[in-house]
Amino acid sequence: MKSKQKTVIALKNISKIYEGPPQVKAIDELSLEIQEGDLVSIVGQSGSGKSTLLNMIGLLDTVTEGTVEIEGQDISSLSDNELSKFRGEKIGFIFQSFFLLPGLTAQENVAEGLLYQGIKREERLKKAADVLEDVGLGDRITHQPKELSGGQQQRVAIARALVQDPAFILADEPTGNLDKESGMNILNILKELNKQGKTVVMITHNQEHAKKFKKVITLTDGKIVA
Repeated sequence: MKSKQKTVIALKNISKIYEGPPQVKAIDELSLEIQEGDLVSIVGQSGSGKSTLLNMIGLLDTVTEGTVEIEGQDISSLSDNELSKFRGEKIGFIFQSFFLLPGLTAQENVAEGLLYQGIKREERLKKAADVLEDVGLGDRITHQPKELSGGQQQRVAIARALVQDPAFILADEPTGNLDKESGMNILNILKELNKQGKTVVMITHNQEHAKKFKKVITLTDGKIVA
């Protein structure tokens, strides 16, 4: 008998309202459950609320109404320090813009992901080198961002998200700045991470990319429509 999957992210009737004028309801009484090991894409046009939704899941923004639970923990009960610690330990972020520091090597950029974990520099660099090897950049660890292609820079950003071994990977338009081949390479990396047990949530406006994932959620005007 197949065991029931564990719900790791639960959004319960959440809304996000930005006061105006005019007042904007970016997320409108939305409920969603994501199970451990899910591979989820959230698709929608610009203004559909998908980035706002990802920020709620990633604890980068607070809800106006409703409840966000991560691994059964109501995050509204956490202090700012507890929230930062929880986010740092549990969530790996990948953004459309790579946000790499131009004066650092790929290895040093990835090691930055461990800066606040109380790990010595030598160990941080060792972990960074190992993860870069995992994403196919073992021969590029001493290269600076300007010496890397867009696809390679995004793989460095993925390695930075992975180096802390998070429970969840949240990807915000990770293929948006890439050519078709590089974009497909990034999607394949995310799918491989999911096979290794990571829960992956990606937002995109690209329907073709969204359909590569096991679950597709369509968002319109802050509501799930499909």
